[in-house]
Amino acid sequence: MRKGNRIEGVATASETLVADAYLVALGSYSPLLLRPIGIRIPVYPVKGYSITVPIVDASGAPGSTVMDETHKTRRQTLTHVVSDLFPEGGDVAGAEFWCGLRPMTPDGTPVIGPTPIANLYLATGHGTWAGRWPRAPPGSSPTSCPAVAPASTWRV
Repeated sequence: MRKGNRIEGVATASETLVADAYLVALGSYSPLLLRPIGIRIPVYPVKGYSITVPIVDASGAPGSTVMDETHKTRRQTLTHVVSDLFPEGGDVAGAEFWCGLRPMTPDGTPVIGPTPIANLYLATGHGTWAGRWPRAPPGSSPTSCPAVAPASTWRV
């Protein structure tokens, strides 16, 4: 709920939530929430394919995401990459394959920071980095958290 240059609350099915500041971090769904209040951001849903493999030996497992940028849609390619690079790291037979919508921007840079609305901040468009960007410590305010500080990137 917008009034002038401020957000006054967020209406849910059962109540209105009121806060001093609001953060939109809805991934590829962020533009859908922002468009009705006049904010357009260059975040688009891009289908991404993933594999989750149970770790057998942590010393032989990757420390971060393994991506195959050439054959993103092929299950056997993902299985091969994991088995080839980390043969002792995980149980590929117990792997789960899944896909989802990654919030991408045309240049790969996320949309982070304040908006033209005084108490509304954004943290979206992280693409394949979603979930691995720095997070605010509990109790932080939007202006004290480096991930959403006014000096951060704001793009329309």
